[in-house]
Amino acid sequence: MDEIDKTMKINFLAVWDLTRLCWEYLSSSKNGRIISIVSMSGKRSKGDLAAYSCSKFALMSICQTMRNVGWEKGIRVTTICPSWVNTKMAKGVKTIDKLEMSQPEDISEICSTLLKLPKQSVPFEIKINCNLEI
Repeated sequence: MDEIDKTMKINFLAVWDLTRLCWEYLSSSKNGRIISIVSMSGKRSKGDLAAYSCSKFALMSICQTMRNVGWEKGIRVTTICPSWVNTKMAKGVKTIDKLEMSQPEDISEICSTLLKLPKQSVPFEIKINCNLEI
């Protein structure tokens, strides 16, 4: 239970709380942007990482709700769903070489590009795979 609680607090509730605290400012700007790193684990579950997958599914759900509620206020929400990214979290992965994984710089470049797009052209979901998923 401790693992589930901690994972939900980090991956889901922290985003919920931060967004709730800045919602008024995002709304008043008429051009607010929210970018969440959801992970492919928010789209499907693999292995035995149930707590992680549940937290990312919950994050995807709240992002969809934020998109719906914020649309008329000019808030645009994008979820980025990468598979493996060469970070500390992936240090134990042996099935794919670190250089074959998406790199943190790749994700930052996508975020930078998203922020340059006009609000009528912002995608909701970007899936990023460094390996073939069937």
